[in-house]
Amino acid sequence: MYFCTGESFSNADAVRGIGVFKSTDAGATWNFLTSTTSYVNGTRILCDNLGNVYLGTRNTGLLRSTDGGTTWTNITPSGIGTSVCDLEISSTSASGRLHVATGIFSTSGYVYTDNPATVTSATWTTATTPFTTFNQRTEMAISGNVLYACPDNGSHQVPTVWKSIDGGANWVSTVGQPASGWASGQGWYSLSAGINPANSNEIIVGGLDCHKSIDGGATWVKISTWASSTGQYVHADQHNIQWWDGGNKLMFTCDGGVHFSTNAGTTIRDRNKGLRLKQFYSIAIHPTQTNYFLAGAQDNGMHRMNHPGLDSSIECVGGDGCYAAIDQNEPQYQFGSYVYNVYRRSTNNGANWSTPVNNQSSGRFVNPWDYDNNTNKIYACNSAGSFLRWNDPQTGASTEIVTVSAFGTGNVSAVHASPYTANRVYFGLGSGGAIVQVDNANVGTSVTGTVITPTGATGYVNCVVTGSSDQFLMATMSNYGINNVWVSTNGGTSWTACDGNLPDMPVRWALFHPDDNTKAFIATETGVWETDLLNGASTVWTPNTTFPNVRTDMIKYRASDRTIAAGTHGRGIWSSVIPNNTCVPASITTQPTATTVCAGTNATFSVVASGTAPLSYLWQENNGSGWVNIGGATSASYICTNRYAK
Repeated sequence: MYFCTGESFSNADAVRGIGVFKSTDAGATWNFLTSTTSYVNGTRILCDNLGNVYLGTRNTGLLRSTDGGTTWTNITPSGIGTSVCDLEISSTSASGRLHVATGIFSTSGYVYTDNPATVTSATWTTATTPFTTFNQRTEMAISGNVLYACPDNGSHQVPTVWKSIDGGANWVSTVGQPASGWASGQGWYSLSAGINPANSNEIIVGGLDCHKSIDGGATWVKISTWASSTGQYVHADQHNIQWWDGGNKLMFTCDGGVHFSTNAGTTIRDRNKGLRLKQFYSIAIHPTQTNYFLAGAQDNGMHRMNHPGLDSSIECVGGDGCYAAIDQNEPQYQFGSYVYNVYRRSTNNGANWSTPVNNQSSGRFVNPWDYDNNTNKIYACNSAGSFLRWNDPQTGASTEIVTVSAFGTGNVSAVHASPYTANRVYFGLGSGGAIVQVDNANVGTSVTGTVITPTGATGYVNCVVTGSSDQFLMATMSNYGINNVWVSTNGGTSWTACDGNLPDMPVRWALFHPDDNTKAFIATETGVWETDLLNGASTVWTPNTTFPNVRTDMIKYRASDRTIAAGTHGRGIWSSVIPNNTCVPASITTQPTATTVCAGTNATFSVVASGTAPLSYLWQENNGSGWVNIGGATSASYICTNRYAK
């Protein structure tokens, strides 16, 4: 078994891969193929009947390995670009025809070969009657010699579904077409197609929703809907459709996870409970309710978790869920956001939600913002050279645009309201590693700002946080090939790069240890890492082995019980408790009370002690020769059983 890594279709939250993994024990264990280190955007991988492996990539073309992935040969077809968007083979039980489609915002084309094991870049076959391509993505489905193709055009629609019954040599448009606009203007991203292997006249295509034909494309019926009270619910944005079991079982994978049918799509059901597949951009922690978290999920709204076990969540509002915040002083006020500058608000501890600010013309798609718990204001990205200030988020919808000369033409990418200095806000910018401190950010519509950018920093600033005071700052960048962790101990006057032994990967969030500014936690492309000493290039980072190896977008801390929570982009929400390293000496606060009982009965003695856990107990008795330990008496209470006077 092989799998390739990397999200390759240019979505803003795409995760870069690291190559190909291989398993020889049915997936129980996996080994990384070091020969694939440079193939970080894999789109498709498959094997032929001889066991040869074919890897389609974005930008690095099509590769073939005949030795199980040890070495690779570039067999990218000449003249149709180097970004493979689909790769299909007609058979894996016998010699099969290999089909290649290219084009991911780039040169597109289609070719095939009957000799995949020996084909070279110059010996592919072009179709006699091709389907129309648009220098965009094409999604194909195959069953033997029958193929369907869904080419995405410049408007990211699929104007025509094409069909071939002679193995791709000749293509014609299907007699009928799904409802106009079925790709919903995002065919570059969410596009799928699947043929029933038991009946090549049954084909399903997916864009926003799914459409099915049972007569080879002559007629089409919409079989799913993501936002309606009628029809079969399947979440929006389709990515893959798989048939098996003689055409009875169907699996749909989409931005909502996994949906499943046991009767060829007549009934379709959500199958996501317990899978932990949601892609969270953010996490907020309730200051007093132990099991209460609020988080924004990609294309799955704002989610609230507020019960012991935390095995499920409630979707408060739909659409894309982005950043989130809970007022740490007045937690009945809670906030979430949709894309750009669209904000959700609850004033009754998450029971009801409204959309008081609905501005989709400014900000980033996943827009960074922060809530000032002391002054009750929200500061957010707006556009180049400015930020947006929401003046009354608890009660109103008054927003203002504030220009900042220190931003130049930069656009905000990170926001942190100081918990120590009133109305001080730190802004990170999306290029050049730029960081700007704005004082008195709560008033006016034009300010200067103070540049505190680390010398030598580059890249996209994803996070700026404070430690125990404004003197301790940490900023992280989310790029490859740069220093991604910067620390200041003097309020931003100078900074030190603290990547140390970190792999080359984005770092998306940071948190100083609550007891010690020389220790820290960071959220990275491969989970949560931590260090016991921020020490420049000598910093030693250690991955937390109890945390999954997954892109992690945000980490937050609750002081009342030392809880740390992380939102991951693909494995749900995780939490832990930071051990208390401050030692309080043990002491007895309540001594045992003298007890007199009747002969033959029991006497119970108890003690109350305080101090840093764990506490140990040991009871003794005096038998006239001095004090001796009582065996087994090691708890806070001791029962003297069946005692008689001597």
